Amino acid sequence: MAIELSRPFVKELLYCMRSISIEICYVCEEKLILLEQVIVGGTTIADVLAQRGFEIQPLIGRIGIFGKQKLPDTVLKAGDRIEIYDPLLLDPKEARRSRALIKKTAS
Repeated sequence: MAIELSRPFVKELLYCMRSISIEICYVCEEKLILLEQVIVGGTTIADVLAQRGFEIQPLIGRIGIFGKQKLPDTVLKAGDRIEIYDPLLLDPKEARRSRALIKKTAS
């Protein structure tokens, strides 16, 4: 008995079997860490970070690819760089207000 597979299904299956290279970038103890990793196509950001020992839940809203925020279930493509962003130490609006106030009082 022959099984017929649709063209899109076969294409996705072949993609998932292919190895792709990605990077993971984050800061640890004031040092920039850049790791290269080879993964199987169809792997998500959450899968890669879990393999590396990161907890996913605290990172939601602090991960992205090439400066654009992404969700953990985003499927990675060849050449992607996962970036883990540090939390902001100071609200940008507050920082601007305080600089403006200092500048205004200095005048």
